[in-house]
Amino acid sequence: MDEAYPRGARLLKRLFRMFDYTDVYQWFESEGVSLTTQDNECVFPVSQDAMEIVNTLVRLMRSLGVKVVIRHRVAAINHEADDCEYLLTFSHGDVAKADAVVVTAGGSSQARLVGTKFSAFGPLLITHWGVSGPAILKLSSYAARILAENDYKAQVAINWFGQANEG
Repeated sequence: MDEAYPRGARLLKRLFRMFDYTDVYQWFESEGVSLTTQDNECVFPVSQDAMEIVNTLVRLMRSLGVKVVIRHRVAAINHEADDCEYLLTFSHGDVAKADAVVVTAGGSSQARLVGTKFSAFGPLLITHWGVSGPAILKLSSYAARILAENDYKAQVAINWFGQANEG
C-alpha cells in the first residue's frame, strides 16, 4: 500500500482494518443504494449514476447536522480550547464556528510527466474538469509515487481504438 499510495498509506491501512470494502458495500446497500460488481472488480450503483452515492452521503450529512461549505478560502483556523470548537475565518471576512473541520482541495493535471509509460484498460468518464473513471483510477494508483514526485501534474494519452490500432 505504501507504494500505491505514497500520501496517507498509514491512515488507509488503519481505516481498512476498521472498515473494509465489504463493510462499505453493505453500508451503502443498507442506505438504499443497490450496488453491482463488474467483471473488472469495480463496484458501481446498479443505476450507473454516481450522484446516487453523492446524494446518499449528502442526505446523511444533513441528517447529522453536518454543514458543508464549498468554494471558500480559509484564511485561518483557530482552536478554541475552552469549548472544544474551531473558529474559521474566511478570506472574505466571514467567521464560522465548528466542532470539527475537514479541509479538502482540488487541482488539475496540466504539465507533462516525462519518462514514464503506464497503461490501464477500462471505462473512462469525461467530465467538465477532466477525465475520471476506473481506467484513470487504476492509472493514478500505478503511478502514485511518480505523480507525487511531480506535484501531481501529468499528461494522459488515450487510445480510443483499443488493440485495433496497436502495431
